[in-house]
Amino acid sequence: MALGTIFTVLANVPWKQVIDAAPKVADGATRLWSSVTRRRADALPQQIIDSAKDAESKPADSPLHELQRQLIHVQTDVAQLKAEMESASELIKALADQNSALVNRIELNRKRVYRQTIVLGAVVAVLLATVIYLTLRQ
Repeated sequence: MALGTIFTVLANVPWKQVIDAAPKVADGATRLWSSVTRRRADALPQQIIDSAKDAESKPADSPLHELQRQLIHVQTDVAQLKAEMESASELIKALADQNSALVNRIELNRKRVYRQTIVLGAVVAVLLATVIYLTLRQ
């Protein structure tokens, strides 16, 4: 990708809105992480594990056994989905933290560039005044 294209893309980003929204994103990710970890299920209950072993060892000669087997599979799927949701919310929190750090760094760089522009403008004005003075003096 050409350097000019990157600058064009970065110039079109509404940085003011990104900077304003960064704390809200970080707070939302923190709330999500808190709510997920509060409801967290570390492992399947031992009763589910025991009933799964019993259901697998017994022949499926009745509809009740088949329903029990299906229920156990559904419970294990739900536990796996909870674990995936927890890891996804952990990722979202990490991304929000990185976004906040990035926005803070961009704001710091913006302030530095602004100051450097002012200093450069002052230096150019002094040089221009010096050139004009030396030209008129001769």
